[in-house]
Order: sequence, then structure tokens, then C-alpha cells
Amino acid sequence: MIEELRLFVRIALYAAPAAALYWLLSSEVSGTWMLSALVVAVAMWVVSATALSRRRPQPSSAARLLGFEETETESQRSSLELAPQVLPGPSAWPAAAALAAFVTGLGAVYGGWFAIPGLLLGVTCTVGWLTQIQRR
Repeated sequence: MIEELRLFVRIALYAAPAAALYWLLSSEVSGTWMLSALVVAVAMWVVSATALSRRRPQPSSAARLLGFEETETESQRSSLELAPQVLPGPSAWPAAAALAAFVTGLGAVYGGWFAIPGLLLGVTCTVGWLTQIQRR
């Protein structure tokens, strides 16, 4: 819960100056109100989540220091948790697939002939990436 609170505090700390800067630069009312409403909503969420988290027993400072502030018992875990899935190991296929998407996208700019090598590389990457899972 602590990490979520930190995330929302960071959002509020970003949105508050953004709202002020947006008002100064654009003088547009609706966008400023929406950014201000975001800051208020996030602040309300942080305050309510902090108040609710104080009702639960707090972990010791040693547990907080080691990063074990949110321990779950077996009964608290969701019954919807999935079994571990087989994932591919580290490889170069994702980077090659990104290159294939980039070259294929360049085909839309420079002409269809440029997309052909990107599509061929994309098919190669797809086959290589999927067969990597089967080898495991």
C-alpha cells in the first residue's frame, strides 16, 4: 500500500504545478479546472487510504526497512491467482521485433516496397520468439 500512496503523491506533486503552469501559459479555464480536480481527487484518495491503512496493524520498523511491509497470509491471497506461466527466457527477439515494426512503419512513409523487408523480419521474429517457448 505504501508504494501506491507514493505513486499518487507523485501524481499530485506533478499535476499541481502543471495546473498552475497551464493556467499561466494558456489562460484556459476548463483544462485548469480538470487538472486542479485531479489534484484534489488524488489528495482525497491519499488521505482516505492513509486513514484506512492506520486501522490495520502496522509492521515493525525493521520489517519496513527490509521491505516486508505488506506480508500476506495464505488465507488473504486471492483465490483468482493463476499458476506460474511459462515465459521465454532473455533473448534478442523483442529487439528484432521492434526493429521489424520500425522498418514496416517506414514503409508507410517511404512506400510499400520498404515495408516488405520489415514484414519478413517480423515473421522471422514471430516464429523465433514462439519456438523459443517450445524449446524450454
